[in-house]
Amino acid sequence: MRYVYKVIISLFILANFQSVFASGHHIFLIHGIGDSQQGFGASEVVLSRLLNDSSPNTSFYLESFDYQTGNDELTTVDFAKSFSIFFKEYFKDKPLGKNDKFSILAHSQGGLVTMNWLYHSFKGDEGFTDFKFIKKHMKTFASAATPYGGTEIITLGLLSQRLRQLMQLGVKELEDMYFPSAMISKIKRILLGEDTEFVKFLHSLNILNIVGVVHKLPPLSSSAAKLQDDTTVPVTSASMNFHYLKNHKKYFPGDKISADETKFFKNATVVPVNAAHIAVLFVPGIVKVPSECRVLSDCDHPALKFYLNHFLDKKLPKVEEKIRSFVVKLKLEVTKSSLSYSSRENEFKFNFQSDSFNALKYISNKFFLDSVKETPTSRIYEFYYAGKLPKSKLKKHILNIEINGPTIFHIERDVDFTISPGHQTTIDLNLMSLRDY
Repeated sequence: MRYVYKVIISLFILANFQSVFASGHHIFLIHGIGDSQQGFGASEVVLSRLLNDSSPNTSFYLESFDYQTGNDELTTVDFAKSFSIFFKEYFKDKPLGKNDKFSILAHSQGGLVTMNWLYHSFKGDEGFTDFKFIKKHMKTFASAATPYGGTEIITLGLLSQRLRQLMQLGVKELEDMYFPSAMISKIKRILLGEDTEFVKFLHSLNILNIVGVVHKLPPLSSSAAKLQDDTTVPVTSASMNFHYLKNHKKYFPGDKISADETKFFKNATVVPVNAAHIAVLFVPGIVKVPSECRVLSDCDHPALKFYLNHFLDKKLPKVEEKIRSFVVKLKLEVTKSSLSYSSRENEFKFNFQSDSFNALKYISNKFFLDSVKETPTSRIYEFYYAGKLPKSKLKKHILNIEINGPTIFHIERDVDFTISPGHQTTIDLNLMSLRDY
């Protein structure tokens, strides 16, 4: 009998010894626009239970961060600053040990809040967090349906004050998520490597992007109707990976840009799931995990196992969803002097061609034209095209575009470039005229 007691006492001591000396991993949940911690459903409870049950050597703690979405005067940078305050207060009474870590799971705008918090902390800006602390203790970052590339549906909120009030949507935070906004351009510059040390840090986080691909519901994020989305954010925008081609060199008639000039920027692991931005009808919300998922065998939430395995450093489950859509963003800089010959300065002509599929059938008409940006000597136009590849062609392709300006003096641009399903390709060019030589 004494032997049995000794065994029980030994096991009890061992269990408590492990819990005392287990490393801690704190995961912050950051919600999106017009939302609150309730947008995550039972994620906090479910993930906490499943993570702790699966990792006896690590104690997981989940905490939600609520911010003042709906205030017309606040931007995502303001929300990032408020997270800095929250973050400091959270660890005030529970300092991190040498081996303790923290991570972030962000939904929608929450991903932009996270990126701004990380970037401005890296820059050492006032009101943000000590980046040395972040670099030492941050483990990973997972985002779900974050519009890194912008979204068009937010125009509904910008046009309707009543809708903004009803859904608690702030004007400035909406503007931050618009396709051509300064915020979206800023995120793109960051991911292009404007600060190489910061991008290296991002890559060290092994970032996960969960993107929603909704079935049996109409695509709402774009008037193109060719973009797969989660009813709010296109799959191409929810990914931090993209193609980019930039060429502003002097060129001559007959010159052609090779597809080799298209560079691919990989910043995250991207996983598509059959989920909506928020739960709608019979489609689950991309981060709204139901309480029954506390028992994993009873759970059919499409994204939960990806979140779980990611935070446990385990191999991700097999991806079942297929992404078919892509976006081409055409950015043209034209000198003002060359436009003085024409009153039809917006009448550019674009012709897409492909040897591998019918470009006319699978690429939409342009679905968005940015208001023109001005420099002292030029105007910059941005055009967006959406495409949806046939199911038998889900791979990388080379496309060609011929670009003609609004006057007979503009010299045609002939460009080969790369596209692939699930990604945006930006083509950043100058368009010259005879007067520019």
